[in-house]
Amino acid sequence: MSHLLDYKGRLQAFCTAENAVCPKCLQSTNMHIFENYDSAVILAFPVGKFSPRYFALCPLCAGSVMLTKEEAEKIKGGDKDIFGNLESMKKEESDV
Repeated sequence: MSHLLDYKGRLQAFCTAENAVCPKCLQSTNMHIFENYDSAVILAFPVGKFSPRYFALCPLCAGSVMLTKEEAEKIKGGDKDIFGNLESMKKEESDV
């Protein structure tokens, strides 16, 4: 018997920030932005998207940086300078 309602985690590419500077290794590269979210599935059809989380991944150093939804949207809109002013990086530095 199959489940009528199920929840699954999903990961998908959100966008790529070309020629951005990685905040971890400080090298210019194409930063890949991903969206990770939970999805409700009814009879194998996704019907909802919950708790989206965004992060950037550097292909050179394999460093990742958490992003807010607003930061991810700005990067998708072409704002590569956002990597120098990430709120998550400021939080990490203040926690140290």
